[in-house]
Amino acid sequence: MARFREVLERWGLFDLGWRGDKYIWSNKHEDESFTKETLDRAVANTKWKENHADGWVEVLMARCSDHRPTLLCMNQKYEKVWRHKRLFRFEACWSLDESCEEVINTVWQERSRGREPSLGINFKLNETREALVRWSKQRAFDHKKALVEKTALLKELLKNEGSHNTAAIKALQREIGVLLEKDDVKWKQRAKVNWY
Repeated sequence: MARFREVLERWGLFDLGWRGDKYIWSNKHEDESFTKETLDRAVANTKWKENHADGWVEVLMARCSDHRPTLLCMNQKYEKVWRHKRLFRFEACWSLDESCEEVINTVWQERSRGREPSLGINFKLNETREALVRWSKQRAFDHKKALVEKTALLKELLKNEGSHNTAAIKALQREIGVLLEKDDVKWKQRAKVNWY
């Protein structure tokens, strides 16, 4: 540790501090051996601090790990990028949700309401596409809302982390892990160059 401090001093580096909880790791024990530590530090020199006066370090939520990530914020503004309308594609993550099948069945069980039989299949496919798009938007909203709510609850639990609430933290992290896994399936599919 002495050599680390020597390097900091030699190069004029100082700890940037943090926002939020300073403890970024805990052993997750549910008894008196529970402990938490500050392991990571963000350091900078005065030149960097002059260039990034509004910068700070934030300790983020560990949704599924015992080690909380740190984020260096430099207060940069990002412009919103305009995107064109995407083509409709069935997403693999939808098959993980039982209500997807209900949406499809509902559309296909409706009568064609006097439509010409030759238009029936195209009509049903378009209706299914529109129903899935509506359902997907609502599902994404609900999914994001659940993730935000569970993350906020986890943040509150972590403020008073100790052996008394470690089991609740672990359970909540598992629930968040399931939500993140669904996101992972979605983004893996969207990252594919060729859709088969």
